[in-house]
Formats: sequence, structure tokens, C-alpha cells
Amino acid sequence: MTNDIEVTGHEEIKPSLQKIFDYKRHLVKLTIREVEKIVCDYFNISSDELLQRTQEAEICNRRQLFQYLCVKFVNEPYHKIGNYKSCSYAHCTIVHAKKASIARIQTETKFNNDYRKICAKLLDKQNTKIIQRGGIELLIQRIKNRLDFCDTEEDIKEVLSKYYFNKQLN
Repeated sequence: MTNDIEVTGHEEIKPSLQKIFDYKRHLVKLTIREVEKIVCDYFNISSDELLQRTQEAEICNRRQLFQYLCVKFVNEPYHKIGNYKSCSYAHCTIVHAKKASIARIQTETKFNNDYRKICAKLLDKQNTKIIQRGGIELLIQRIKNRLDFCDTEEDIKEVLSKYYFNKQLN
């Protein structure tokens, strides 16, 4: 897996950011528990509901999204993600969850919106960890990543004011 970053969108800041992101960086990873908490909070469900073995579409989709987000944000092998809290999901189950989630993100508007909102929360959590560790270079990278999940100018202003300037932008 590579940590190369390509800046897309946000044309007004692209030239300056691209110089920063043109080389590999170490990313601050979250824990499975942190991803679980954010997903459960977002859907307003318990951990047991999220991880239960059921084929009910709504629960199954949320569990697969959780597993995909773990692959994306957690530095653990698939079998450790599958065995989280003794769930005993096989490596191939996590691979399927990743593929199914990517397909739903591309085809289902509601699923895509849920994914984007949860990713924004996960990136905010990573930003907090970066700030705590004093990693300014990583923080700059996170600005770019977080902006990718902004749909409106107001979203961009909120991100910049909340995390980086500590004041409202007018």
C-alpha cells in the first residue's frame, strides 16, 4: 500500500498543496475500536447490533461499511479486523465487505452520503491524534483529505475554522 497523495479538486489551493503531497508520508492510523465507535454513533446502534451475524440488509450493509472503513483507516491485517471482539469473520469476508461497500458507494446515493459523513468524522479523529502528536506536516495532509469530503463552501469554511484557524471565516 502506498501513501502517495494526489491532489484533486479545490483548484485554488492545488498548486501549493501538491508540492507537499508529492512524497510518501506516514499516516496516523485509528484503532478498530475508534472506527467502531464512530460508526455506531453515526447510525445510533450498539456494537452488538453492528457486529451481529445477520443477513438483514440494513445491518449487513452497516457491518460491511464498518469493515471497509477498518481496512481504510486501521493498520491491521484483514484477519485481525475479522476477529475483532471474537466475531470470527474470515479474511475473505473482509475482502467481500470492501468490494461490496465500494460498489454501493458508487451506485447508492444514501450509502455514499453515509460513507462520506463517516469518513469526515474519522478524518477529524485522525486530525485530533495528529495535533496531539504535534505533527504539522501530517496535519497539512489531513487538511487536504478532509476537504475532499466537503460538498459546499460552508463545509469548507467549517473545516478550516474548526480545525485549523480556531475562528469563523466570513
